[in-house]
Amino acid sequence: MSTILFNTAALQVNEYLLVVNLHEDIYNRIMQIKQNFAEKFDYGLAKKTYPHITLIHFLLHSMNEDRMVHRIRNIVEMHEPFKVELHGYGSFPAHTIYINVFAKHKMVNLVKSIRSLQKWMKPDNEHKPHFILEPHLTVARKLQAPQYEKAWIEYEHEPFSAAFMANDLLLLKRKPGEHYSTVAKFSLEGKSVSETIQSSLFT
Repeated sequence: MSTILFNTAALQVNEYLLVVNLHEDIYNRIMQIKQNFAEKFDYGLAKKTYPHITLIHFLLHSMNEDRMVHRIRNIVEMHEPFKVELHGYGSFPAHTIYINVFAKHKMVNLVKSIRSLQKWMKPDNEHKPHFILEPHLTVARKLQAPQYEKAWIEYEHEPFSAAFMANDLLLLKRKPGEHYSTVAKFSLEGKSVSETIQSSLFT
């Protein structure tokens, strides 16, 4: 019986997001924007989802999680901290409004480097990972067309500006029927290849 339970848990497919770890003050500012949006446009989902910049979205069996965390860590630690600039609003007509992310060259290079892991970042051939090459910070998504049109009139020219140094990435996990929780935190350290290999040998 215990063996059956173990196998079931190991084969469970979870959803993962690799995201930029926002500074607390910026996180709070954007959470307030989302709450205001929810109240003004009667759209509760906006305040139920937390601010984040997604870099990669993928599915994975539980039994492969530890190995994937190790692989991602080795790549992330080779990259240096990068500046993130946020300016104004953008949209995906007619369902999503987001905050624009600028100065994202290093961010995109990081995503491309992790793409080398894509053959392991899936539970099967039907569910491939999604690598975000145009990062953005969502305010509200899955809007109905009338909601979107009304909100976009207001947000299209609304000012917003912020900047911060991204020093860490977070790996979030969501089990079926649950909310996201943090699995791991990866530091951007700018390590050399030799340092990464050496560190891996002693892990």
